[in-house]
Amino acid sequence: MRLLVVLLSLAVAQGSYKLQAWHNLNSTLVWPELSLPEVTSKPNTGISFSGGGARSFTVSVGTLAGLHQQGLMSNVRYIAGISGGSWATVGYTYGTSGNGNDTTLLGAVMAPEMITKDNQQTIAKGCLRGAAVNKNFNEISIGKLLNPEERNDRVWHDTVTEVFFTPYGVKDIAYMAASPDHRTDILARNPTISIDDIVLPNPGRPFPIVGISLLAPKHSSKVPASNRSYTVLEATPLYTGEPVTQSISYGFNDTTIVATVGGMLESVGFTSNASLEGLGSSSQRLLNVSQPEVMFSPTWMGSLSSFAPGAVLSSISPRVTEDLSPIFKYWSPSTRNPVASPFVFADGGDTQNPNLLSLLVRDVKEIVLFCNFNQPLNSTFDPDARNVTKTDMDEDIPAMFGINLDLPRNIFWDVHRNQAFASKDFPAVAKALVAAQNSGKGAVARVALETVANSWYGLKAGIKANVTFVLLGRAPAWEAKLPKDLQSLVVPDKDASNPTVTIDHGELKGFPNFDTLKLHYTPLQANMLANLCGWIIQANMDIFKHALAPAS
Repeated sequence: MRLLVVLLSLAVAQGSYKLQAWHNLNSTLVWPELSLPEVTSKPNTGISFSGGGARSFTVSVGTLAGLHQQGLMSNVRYIAGISGGSWATVGYTYGTSGNGNDTTLLGAVMAPEMITKDNQQTIAKGCLRGAAVNKNFNEISIGKLLNPEERNDRVWHDTVTEVFFTPYGVKDIAYMAASPDHRTDILARNPTISIDDIVLPNPGRPFPIVGISLLAPKHSSKVPASNRSYTVLEATPLYTGEPVTQSISYGFNDTTIVATVGGMLESVGFTSNASLEGLGSSSQRLLNVSQPEVMFSPTWMGSLSSFAPGAVLSSISPRVTEDLSPIFKYWSPSTRNPVASPFVFADGGDTQNPNLLSLLVRDVKEIVLFCNFNQPLNSTFDPDARNVTKTDMDEDIPAMFGINLDLPRNIFWDVHRNQAFASKDFPAVAKALVAAQNSGKGAVARVALETVANSWYGLKAGIKANVTFVLLGRAPAWEAKLPKDLQSLVVPDKDASNPTVTIDHGELKGFPNFDTLKLHYTPLQANMLANLCGWIIQANMDIFKHALAPAS
C-alpha cells in the first residue's frame, strides 16, 4: 500500500502544479482577495451585471461607459457578472483593444440631443459595443457544429471567444493571476509556467467575480426539474470555487449521487485532477495538482458563465448534454481525500441572476444590481393591491425576497433558493422602482435592506447593505430629447406615455428590451442601447454618487 502511495505521488509530481487552496472551517467566511492591496484600497462597493445575451452585454458596456465618464469606476471594489453580463465583465477587465483608453474600449456616451441616424451607423474599431454587430453568433456557431474537425463540446466556448473576446484583445490561451505579486508567487512555485502563460487584469480594475452554474455530475439519466441542486461556482483571477462546503444530493431519474462541493483553488488549477490530499482541518495550504485539462482563461470564465442551453439539456437529454455541454473534472479541496468527477457546467443565470448573493456574503455595503432583463417593469404595478406576477417584472427580483413565481419549476432555470431579504421588504422596493420608472429617467432605486439567513449560499442574517436596483426599460425623458426622426423609431405608436410598452415594429422593435435570443445587432441597435444606458447613469447621478462614493 505504501509503495502505491509513493508511485501515485510521483505520477502527480510529474507535470504537476503547486497551488493554494482555501476553505472556511466555520460560519465566518474568509475571502482570499482581501489580502490584495489592489482590492482593499477601494471602498466596499460592488456592481453586478445580469445575464441576457447580447442585450445584457451591450447594456453593460453602455453602463460601464456611463460610470467611467462620471469617474465612478475607480470607486468600485467588485465587478460581478452572469452570462451576457459576464461577457462585459471579462471584456472590461481584460480587453486591450482600447490601448489603455477606456473611452475607446467602451465607447463615449452621446447626449440624446446629439444623436442622429447617421452617427449611430458606425462603431469605432476596438470598441466593445461592436461585438454583437461585427460577427453573427448564430452563423458562426452553426458553422462550427457542422465542421467535423470542431469538438461539439467546445463550440459554445469557441464561438463566444471569437465574437466577444478575441477581437478585443482578451487572451484565450492563458492562466489568470489577480495581481503582479500574485503572478510572481505562482511562477516561483511553478517553474514550468512562464510569465507569458499568465494574464493579468487591466490596471485599476475592480476584482471580477463571474458566476457559473455547477449543475450536476455527469450521468446517463436526466435531472428532473423538480429535483435540481444547482450551486454557483465563483470564478475569479485568484481562485475558482464555492465559499460554502456542503454535501449535495443530486437526484436523477434512476438514482441519487452524493458529492461534496465547496472550497476554493487557485484558478490555475481549475479542471485538474484531484490532489492526493485535501485541506482537511487546514483553512489554507498548498496542494499538488495535475496540469489541468484546459488553461482556465478569462474566455473560459465568460463562456462557461453563459452556456444558456445547459439546464435544458440536462433536464431532457443526457446524451445531448454529453455531446454539447462543457464537462470538466470538479473536486472539492475541502475534503481530506478529494475525488475528481466529471461535472456539467452551465450558465450562471440558470441559478442566480444577477449574482447578488456573491456580494452580500462578502458583506459589501453598497451594491448596484444592473438587471438587464427582457421583461419590462410594469409601470402600473401596485404591490399593496395584489401579488406580483411574471408580467410585472422578471422573476429573479421577487426571488431575492423569497417570492417564487416559478412554481412548478421549469426546465430553464432554478432560482428558488435565492432569498436574501425578507418578503415584507419587497413592496417598498417594487414601489420605488415603479415611481422611478414613471419619472422618465429609468427604473433606478437605492434601498436600505437587511439580509435573512440562507445556508445554501452561506449568507448570514442581519447583514445591512444599500442595494441600488437598475432595471432595463424605456426612459421617456431620454426619448423626449432625441430628434423627431429617432423618436419615431423608439416611441410606441400607442400608449406612448406608459414606459412598460415598447415599440412593436421597425429596426428597434422591443427597444430597449430586445429578445434574449437575438444575438446579432445592427450598429443602430447597439449604439442606441448603449447610449440610453450610459445616459441613465448620468440622469441618476444623485443616486450613483452615493452608491459608489469614494472611501471616506
